[in-house]
Amino acid sequence: MPRATVQSRYSTGVYGVVGREIGYSLSPYIFEQVFKSLGWRADYARFDIEKRELRLLLDSMRTAPIRGLSVTKPYKELIISHLDRLDESANVVGAVNTVANIRGRLVGYNTDVSGVVAALKPVRSRLRGANAIIFGAGGGARAVGFALLNHLGMASVTIAARRQSQATRLIHGLQDRMPPAQLASAAFRPATDLNYSLSHADLIVNATPIGTQGKSRDLVLPAGVKMRPTAIAFDLVYRPRPTQFSMEARRGGCRTIIDGWPMLVAQAEAAFQLWTGRKFLTSVRLSLLSHRQLP
Repeated sequence: MPRATVQSRYSTGVYGVVGREIGYSLSPYIFEQVFKSLGWRADYARFDIEKRELRLLLDSMRTAPIRGLSVTKPYKELIISHLDRLDESANVVGAVNTVANIRGRLVGYNTDVSGVVAALKPVRSRLRGANAIIFGAGGGARAVGFALLNHLGMASVTIAARRQSQATRLIHGLQDRMPPAQLASAAFRPATDLNYSLSHADLIVNATPIGTQGKSRDLVLPAGVKMRPTAIAFDLVYRPRPTQFSMEARRGGCRTIIDGWPMLVAQAEAAFQLWTGRKFLTSVRLSLLSHRQLP
């Protein structure tokens, strides 16, 4: 597609993120940098809406100049019933984090999987054949589980969720959408029960909102837990830095800790490519990834 055509179609209009209590989101900051680097006049808005308003937003998106949406908690699964079509990425994971407006038809995608893979790329060689525990059983946990088993070759994934039924539903969803893999479910238990699993885990993932700005300050990990020094801690939360889970993991003995910022940048770039057919400028991507202190 000629550059001039892309410029005229996508350089104006509105993009945004939809969710609930998302004042903490740095997606607007990312896309402001991207639009500025391209000389675009596009806007990126926060649509912090109630559940009952979701359909109204999507109905108006079909006719308004809203080019694309990022989707975050708690709408990654709920939004599916309001879309015209799901891409294979969203269908496989069972959750949507990106919506593209394609000539008035709303198509759902999932770029979280590619975001997980990108964030864990520096430690990829340590994950093949290894064991993981994922805390959480929502849309983010679905994407992480799929990425770990289908793209990173991990041997087993344990799901630790507040409700056993939620963990079981996630496990069945993963098993239905990929080749057979070793999966175990675990409800939240007293520290004496979960400590053993954590002490043998190679990767510990926080896919809950605990630690997000303005969210619960409950602990993710049992107090006093001990983990392998070689274990990797991966937090989908990215703000504030260091994240609460990162500090918990360090106290537990983890030496390699990755927060959610690299994943956010990677999945944002994947969404931008779906909306516009373009990647971020390399200089912008590297600048974003190098941020040690987030706004």
